[in-house]
Amino acid sequence: MRKIKIALLLCLISLLTHAQNYQIPQVDWKDTSSYSRAELTSIALKDIDWCYNTPMTTLKNTRQEVISFLMQWLSHSPDLNVSTHADIIKCNNNNLLSMFLLGRAKYNVENKNTATEVKSILAGAEFMMSFYDKNAGFFGKNKQIKKLQKQIATGKWEKKLVKQASR
Repeated sequence: MRKIKIALLLCLISLLTHAQNYQIPQVDWKDTSSYSRAELTSIALKDIDWCYNTPMTTLKNTRQEVISFLMQWLSHSPDLNVSTHADIIKCNNNNLLSMFLLGRAKYNVENKNTATEVKSILAGAEFMMSFYDKNAGFFGKNKQIKKLQKQIATGKWEKKLVKQASR
């Protein structure tokens, strides 16, 4: 039992040390010649994973810097067309909105040949809700998220998205 506690403590210390040393690239978005698009996309995917895996209660300043970098990446990536959705805005939380956009971006990059608008929106929503569940203590109860989770579980939201896309 003592060995397990020591191992867990070492893992925690390792995680915190890694997170504190997390490097955010300094990119001049007016002249991105120092990075290729592929390099920036690779960095962004790692940053998205870092945001998803790092609890909201830790490293708040680093999280803000990473999110800022990612939003710049999104706005300067001509290959990505990522927007929000009215049902996500109703959740009324900027952190969750960011995770929705990042989830969509990650899905679109990883599935560039098969991504559709509906699949992308669903992937972003599922990414956001999974993040919400992981950080429930930080976010508290959000009725709109719970409502959306039920609609997704029953398939109603996907039907709604398909209907909206066909207009």
